[in-house]
Amino acid sequence: MSLPSDDGGTVTVASPAEVTAHLVELGRDRPVFVKDTLEYRYGHLFEAPERIADVTHTFLVRHPARTISSHHAIKPTVACHEIGYEHQWELFELVRTAARRPPVVLSAEALLRDPARVVAAWCATVGRPRSRRSDRTRVSRLTVPPAARMPRR
Repeated sequence: MSLPSDDGGTVTVASPAEVTAHLVELGRDRPVFVKDTLEYRYGHLFEAPERIADVTHTFLVRHPARTISSHHAIKPTVACHEIGYEHQWELFELVRTAARRPPVVLSAEALLRDPARVVAAWCATVGRPRSRRSDRTRVSRLTVPPAARMPRR
């Protein structure tokens, strides 16, 4: 699969480990933002937690009632393990023990209620400057195409 490279081209990666290594490498000289959900467990991260030790991790957590009703509206037969809280907790614990910086936890409801305050606090916590435009950080956003996302286990 192809991912954006640091020179504006693309790089081909063939495994979840290579995706992670590429993203970590991109992050050495600039911020990289990757967003994904945790309906499934990312086993490759647990197999080699040192790969994510230098990454700043932020967990955006939504109130369970809202999360469950949202999943149920899309898939009425949704099972508990598909909601993602168990996987999110496991990943949080992995990051808490393996990463050099403690993970940051944000409330989705607080972010919606007071985005300027929450973004400012997040920026201060992770050491990112705030942009005056639309209260967003100056982060190079790397959109990982769905086909390049990590296979789930």
